[in-house]
Amino acid sequence: MGTVKETLLNMINSNKQVMMYNALIDEEQAIKQVKFNPYTIKSVENPSERLQLIAVQRDPEAIRYITNPTEKAQLEAVQRHPKSIRYITSPSKKIQLATIQKDPSAIQYIVNPLEQVQMEVVRKNPYIIKHIANPSEKVQMLAIKKIPYVIRYIDHPTEKVQLEAIKKNPSVIQHIENPSDKTQMAAIKQEADAIRYIKEPTEKVQMEVIKKNPYLITYIKNPSEMVQMEVIERSPYLISEIPIPCETIQMMAIEKNPYAIIDIQNPTEMVQVMAVQKVPYTIKYIANPSEKVQMEAIQQNPYLISEISNLCEEAQLMAIQKKPELILQIDNPSEKIQSEVIRKLYKEELTIDFSQDINEKINRLIKSLNEVEETYENRMLNLTTDNEQEWMENWRQSQRQEILDNFKEEVELKMAESGSEMQIEDLNEVVTQDVLTEATSNDGTKDTQIEIPTSIKETVQDHIIEAPSNESIKDVEIETSGSRTLIGDITEDNGAVSISNLRIKDATTGKIEQLQSNGIDLSNQSSETIKKLLSGQKVETTSINGISNLIGLNKTPLGWGLTVSKQLYGMAEASAEI
Repeated sequence: MGTVKETLLNMINSNKQVMMYNALIDEEQAIKQVKFNPYTIKSVENPSERLQLIAVQRDPEAIRYITNPTEKAQLEAVQRHPKSIRYITSPSKKIQLATIQKDPSAIQYIVNPLEQVQMEVVRKNPYIIKHIANPSEKVQMLAIKKIPYVIRYIDHPTEKVQLEAIKKNPSVIQHIENPSDKTQMAAIKQEADAIRYIKEPTEKVQMEVIKKNPYLITYIKNPSEMVQMEVIERSPYLISEIPIPCETIQMMAIEKNPYAIIDIQNPTEMVQVMAVQKVPYTIKYIANPSEKVQMEAIQQNPYLISEISNLCEEAQLMAIQKKPELILQIDNPSEKIQSEVIRKLYKEELTIDFSQDINEKINRLIKSLNEVEETYENRMLNLTTDNEQEWMENWRQSQRQEILDNFKEEVELKMAESGSEMQIEDLNEVVTQDVLTEATSNDGTKDTQIEIPTSIKETVQDHIIEAPSNESIKDVEIETSGSRTLIGDITEDNGAVSISNLRIKDATTGKIEQLQSNGIDLSNQSSETIKKLLSGQKVETTSINGISNLIGLNKTPLGWGLTVSKQLYGMAEASAEI
């Protein structure tokens, strides 16, 4: 029998063997369980590496339930399923590299991956940098050197990285949030079009771009005033690309080119005036020009009334004062405008009955005068001698005068008729009063003498008395009015006096020209009537059959002529009315 010590040692060894046996029995049981369900490893305290490997081999994500897994178990897990690295706390360099070797994108599941690991991933695929939180500058540089566009995946890239990306491709500045001034300048120096990708370029950058290409102002949202001036200096038409340009910029554009008014929305009045002062025709491109602007344009060119929208009355007045025929360009001219046209044509005030459709009559008048002028100008082109040109000039004057006289008679006719009726009524009152006076006079009688107008036949009696019988007297001055004198030859035959070969002597030119009477007998007309006729007035004459006519004296290509302007009531009709 051994000693107590030996006995105790034997007992301990025996217990160890029992424990080892029991542990072996427990692990075998655990293996069976883990093989059936890898996640049961979470119930095993301090599982052996063998058990860990069995678990992760069955399901790599079972490593999440292993506290402090061995490196071998970690390696087994990430090689089978790289994303399982997310369940490994502080994986070693070896584990990180093994993971990204299998799947570079798995770096997103590594907390604070080593720079070497980041470099390895980016070297394989630069786009993977988007899965790296806060990559180092070295890693950023490696990525953008390979593919500049990956800068879009880098939060707050350093200026050095920005410049490297711009150097490779200037357009990538669109992917840089708040690029530095240096980066902006580098981009537009390489490619001015890159300005379109810069949200808030500095003034220095804007100026650099405009110097390269002013049309790129389109991509600058809020250009400074200095930049706007630089643009206009280079191309005034680009003012259309400047949002709400100030008056200074507008005027600068107009100074460079007045037609730039086309591209200015809502130009100020001062800008409008400046444009039409330089080129009046630009008023065509101004919507709703002010009265001041309209007047400025018309002052320079009255024909522009057809190009002005909402033409004011003052501008209309100025236009027709310069060119009366422009009334044809005015829709519904006012009475004031119509009166001014007539005043300009006649150099006098006419009493017009505006209850008539006077505008239509004025339009006909202007068109007729225009036709005369057009005919005159066309014919003058083919005339070479002074006599031909003088004849044409006389024709023009006579035609114009006839048209003006006819119009004057037409528009004043109603007023004249109205005045005649008033005179007849007044005459009746006078006659009635005379009869009453005569009936109540003391002696019952009243001598009434009526002065009968003397005809021109009677005025030449003295010349006949002085002349030998049956001989004519040549070049007798019958009547004079102003600068014109009526001349004729007088003959007496058995007491009957006749006047022939009527002519007009014009004291202003010294010419004596034939008078074509056109069948109108002047010999029975009064001296007063002849004087009025010579002065240019219309006079009323009565034929044998009692028909009254208004006649006038007009210049003709052959000299002078009498024309009938209007046929009036017959005497019988007039008497019946009275």
